[in-house]
Order: sequence, then structure tokens, then C-alpha cells
Amino acid sequence: MVATAIRTRAEAPRVDVAFGAWRLRNLCPHPVHLYDGSRRVMSIPSHGVARCEESPAPKGIVSVGGVQVPMWDTDFGRVVGLPDPEPWVLLVVSPVLASCRAVLGRSDLVVPFDLVRNDEGTVIGARGLARLRPV
Repeated sequence: MVATAIRTRAEAPRVDVAFGAWRLRNLCPHPVHLYDGSRRVMSIPSHGVARCEESPAPKGIVSVGGVQVPMWDTDFGRVVGLPDPEPWVLLVVSPVLASCRAVLGRSDLVVPFDLVRNDEGTVIGARGLARLRPV
């Protein structure tokens, strides 16, 4: 694993994690930790955030266990913060972004797969990466 900082004009430093010819660039708002079984073998720092904009519409209130919970309908639309594809670069993004209509078919987008959880059930990493297949 090699971490390199790359600076282009008027751009913040970019940290890619390279293995072989491929580079991984993490566009999630947190580091992504990759595991081999239960052992962490790679951490990919965040390099900005790519996301889908939401279009929420209020639908009412539901009572759950005596608590009033607002309900919304939402749609995910325009993609923000996603760079153009580059040769030999895989972009780690959220499953929501990877499933947005605007990016379906992009082969450079991958999501954390086979999630690793701690004893409390909190996701702490993944054992692999996956591409979402177009439906």
C-alpha cells in the first residue's frame, strides 16, 4: 500500500491509496478501513465528499411508542462532488450515491462490501469493495 499526495492547480491535496496499477480515492465523509478477516490491512482517508442531493417532501407524523416521528418522502437527484472518471482510479462512494440514476453504468464507482462490525454492531470497515450492477 502506498499513499501519495497529489496537488494540482488551486486544488487541495488528494490522497490516493495505490496497490498494483489501481488507485483508490475515498469520497465518503470518513476513512474507509479494509479488512482481511478480522485484521485491518488498509485505511483509505477521505478526500472530500460526493453525494446525491435530496428532494424531501413532508408526509406527516407517525406515533411510534408514544413518540411523534416526522415522515418524509424523498428522492435523490443531482450528484455533487463526483469527479470525472480517470484511468486506473476507483472511487469509493456510498451505496446511495452509487445507485443514483445520474451515475448508473459508471464502472469506476465502488462501495464498501461485506461489512465488518464491532461487538456493538457498529460498522468499522469492510472486507471488500463492490460495483453496483445496473438494474
